[in-house]
Amino acid sequence: MNKYKKVQGLMWEGTAMGNAKWTGVRLRDVLIKAGVDPNDKRIKHVHFEGADSDPEGSHYGGSIPFEKAMKSECIIAYKMNEETIPRDHGHPLRLIAPGIVGARQVKYLKTIRLSEEESPAHWQQKDYKAFPSSVQIGDPLDWSSVPSINEYPIQSYICIPSPGDKVKRSEEEIEFAGYAWSGGGRGIIRVEISTDGGKTWRNSELQQAPEQDLEHMWAWTLWKATVKIPKDGDKFEVLCKATDRAYNTQPETPGALWNVRGLLNNSWHRVTINIVD
Repeated sequence: MNKYKKVQGLMWEGTAMGNAKWTGVRLRDVLIKAGVDPNDKRIKHVHFEGADSDPEGSHYGGSIPFEKAMKSECIIAYKMNEETIPRDHGHPLRLIAPGIVGARQVKYLKTIRLSEEESPAHWQQKDYKAFPSSVQIGDPLDWSSVPSINEYPIQSYICIPSPGDKVKRSEEEIEFAGYAWSGGGRGIIRVEISTDGGKTWRNSELQQAPEQDLEHMWAWTLWKATVKIPKDGDKFEVLCKATDRAYNTQPETPGALWNVRGLLNNSWHRVTINIVD
């Protein structure tokens, strides 16, 4: 998004994405064991705080809706890919709330609180919130005016080959591969690629975890497609876009998505490959 128009935010790109198998105890069971009534209408959010702290001594924190916390897929994890969670990924405990953006999956979990509010005031300016496009760099930010990002929009990414990679024209074909994902457990129904700037598209081959369904698809979908190498020119561009179970699809450019913090850019991914003879 920063390439479209300057933003003041973290320069996240498509590789800030991971997929793992998590093992833990249900958050719901822990809360009920602690005496929480799952039908208590006063509780709107569950706050999580980690043991890590910034230079001012404030601990990282995030929250999820109480309704989500009561779902069976939310766990307090102690294993990642069948092993003890590595330190970089939140050892010894971290929250895993599938279908919600990674900023909510609090690492080094040490405190859980119930609340009527989404987040305490000291979290606001460190949270991931997307402001209206009318808010420009230098404008005052009313942090309480917008909710935190929870479910992320539909997205896809080309992982192989990398931008700028070289391919021999004599090979005639090259395989592209990547991932697609949508928030809220909305399954991916197709990933399409284009080699003519988006004028025409064709479907790729999808690989999805067999134990998941289109309404509860927490893991990413892998995709691959074979592309013919052009017979002329010294480079070519390949685009990809995905569509989810709710028929949400990706926009062409970040123009209509622009926000001052540079968040939620899920426009078509583009990779340019160089051709050598």
